[in-house]
Amino acid sequence: MAALRPLGVGINLLPHAVRELTELGLGGQLAAIGVATSELRYTNRFGQLIWREPRGRRRIRLAAPGRP
Repeated sequence: MAALRPLGVGINLLPHAVRELTELGLGGQLAAIGVATSELRYTNRFGQLIWREPRGRRRIRLAAPGRP
């Protein structure tokens, strides 16, 4: 391979890993290049939704008092 090129894949970091990276002073860099998880979703092999659950900041917003 002559050059590196994007593959269109990502790495999921669990909350405890993000906390440790933040403690190491890397939180700002992680926030600048990362995409926060907003939902955990399970689908069948045809792409039909089986189950989903909000995650991250979206979960916190939905759980806020006074929200429908």
